[in-house]
Amino acid sequence: MARRHSKAQERRYEYLTTRGFTPLEARELSVLEKQTPALKLVIAEREQRRARFEKIASRKIALRVWRRRDIPAKWANNLSRLYTQRGWRVREGPVGNQPIMAKFSPNPWAMYRSAEKVAPPKMGVSPWQLRKVFGKTKLERGLIFIQQAERRGGASLDQVRRWIGEKNAAIKRARGQHRSQLIVERDRLERLL
Repeated sequence: MARRHSKAQERRYEYLTTRGFTPLEARELSVLEKQTPALKLVIAEREQRRARFEKIASRKIALRVWRRRDIPAKWANNLSRLYTQRGWRVREGPVGNQPIMAKFSPNPWAMYRSAEKVAPPKMGVSPWQLRKVFGKTKLERGLIFIQQAERRGGASLDQVRRWIGEKNAAIKRARGQHRSQLIVERDRLERLL
């Protein structure tokens, strides 16, 4: 069954394909807003890569090493090498009749996550984080965000202090194993300060 797309999503798809993205990448990434910092970074990198490729291609065509009709295939091979070198391929494919990306196919979300690590932080929660924590309890979501903040070191001191306050309040209400887990999480947060 085909997914329905909004007009804004279709415009973002067209925008991404004109910037050198493949149809697969554009279809997957068109769900994001154009103003997302990581997506801006991905678009800028792709435009730079495309400009370098076109410069090399024009030189090779002038030297008659390449033919003009081979350019789209060479661009696809260039992107394929990029995905392989950076490890942006699907590691485990779908099982059964799932219509998800096959094993070893390009994974645009891996590309987006790697850009998200170096992009300036945006207030709020990224779409990938929301997708990762959907259906989790409030406590599990808090732990996931704490672990992500530890990895990238991007949590502000005010945010960490607020989390510590929330953990202290939860520790007062909790009992047993749940309380000991909250204490461990609070200690991890205190190490961030």
